[in-house]
Amino acid sequence: MWVYDLGTLLFLEVNDAAIRHYGYTREEFLRMRVTDVFVPEELPRVEAVLADVTVSNDETVRRHARTFKHRLKDGAIRDVDVASHALDFAGRRARVVVVIDVTELT
Repeated sequence: MWVYDLGTLLFLEVNDAAIRHYGYTREEFLRMRVTDVFVPEELPRVEAVLADVTVSNDETVRRHARTFKHRLKDGAIRDVDVASHALDFAGRRARVVVVIDVTELT
């Protein structure tokens, strides 16, 4: 799970499970943008989803497919399901994101 800023797309917070799964330290995550974990081929679709979530209020965006490919720090590619929800995080417009690795299911 992580929280990112809607304006900058920078990670604002990550939980210990994300740190273990992705292989980045908390400090590394907090210098990254949310788009940095997606494989490059998916960036056009990711950017469309991010544009939608930027204008949505409290609704979880379901119009787009939720399964994406994420790249871990070691270069491994994982299939993940993603759900997010609007959040005020220390006065910043943000989203909280829950990621479930479904690689073994696909």
